[in-house]
Amino acid sequence: MTGFSEMPGQGPDDRGNSERLNGFDAEPLEPTDADYPGRTLGIVGLVLAFFLNVVGLIVSIVAYSQSRKAGRSNGFAVAGIVVAVLEILIGAVIGIALIGTAASVVGR
Repeated sequence: MTGFSEMPGQGPDDRGNSERLNGFDAEPLEPTDADYPGRTLGIVGLVLAFFLNVVGLIVSIVAYSQSRKAGRSNGFAVAGIVVAVLEILIGAVIGIALIGTAASVVGR
């Protein structure tokens, strides 16, 4: 009786020899977070974009850059960039309106 380690193509000397492993086809594994660079950083960037706009923008840009270099898309990073830019623009408009209002009140 032979054990698993003694089966043809499965012994210690035969590891990685694809010619002797015919019939043992396997589906490729799903990509993990380690195979998806920038994904976790994209999520962090999106969350930061709501609270710390500039920091969230920078982190999201870095995550997008990492994903793009790896040839992957990163929706979280894109969303973080969009949210941060919109909040910065809205903050700028509100700031200008407040400065204009304060200037008109002081000028009276």
